[in-house]
Amino acid sequence: MSEDATPERPDGRFRLTVDVPAGSTAEVHVPAAGGRAGAPKGARLLRTSGEEAVYQVGSGHWTFRSAPPRS
Repeated sequence: MSEDATPERPDGRFRLTVDVPAGSTAEVHVPAAGGRAGAPKGARLLRTSGEEAVYQVGSGHWTFRSAPPRS
């Protein structure tokens, strides 16, 4: 699996792109204020907390977006 995380951008958003190899699944932890993140169709939400949303995805290219929690 490969990933590319773009830290907070000027618009205050965070982008996480994940490539999952064929025949595999992945659990993706997305930093997210209030546990809210934008997920692509087909990503299954497993759980949320105050600081992250956790999704399960199959093989393919996935991009998640969120407003990261403030430290």
